[in-house]
Amino acid sequence: MQILDTVSQKLTEMLGPFGPLMALGMLGVLLILLVLPALLNKDEDPLEKLKSSNQANQDRTQGTRLRVGERIGDATVDSIEPGRVVMTRGGERIELHIDTHLTHHNNESRD
Repeated sequence: MQILDTVSQKLTEMLGPFGPLMALGMLGVLLILLVLPALLNKDEDPLEKLKSSNQANQDRTQGTRLRVGERIGDATVDSIEPGRVVMTRGGERIELHIDTHLTHHNNESRD
């Protein structure tokens, strides 16, 4: 404790009777200034980032429908039927089969 008494005496000699208190105040201000940049540097919330990404994807795909005669890249849509899209690309016929059947699995453990 002799070191603390020596430091307290030196501060009192240099800054007067409130020297130790002023030194603690300056130390507090220094610590605040060191922490302030970390507090002001706000990273984007991952949940907000995900929400904005999903919203952008919905906005981009909403309202876009495939139509006969439409060009997708270098292919042209010839016909659209339930579960099947027929296209031509460079004279080659392309058939896309779309499985729209969603399977429902019964979970017997819920009963």
